[in-house]
Amino acid sequence: MREIMDYLDANVPPSGYVSLIADGKAQELYAQFGFEPTAPAGAGMAYKPRAAQPAR
Repeated sequence: MREIMDYLDANVPPSGYVSLIADGKAQELYAQFGFEPTAPAGAGMAYKPRAAQPAR
């Protein structure tokens, strides 16, 4: 995680915004590195495509 943060600090411009999805207790890890919850201003979202339908 330290290498990721070093990369972000070196490469994300001041106007940049880095987001991630923290499931379960992962939010505790990310908080140690300065990440903060975005709710209620934002919410994580996901899309899981349906399985391909067989041709008729």
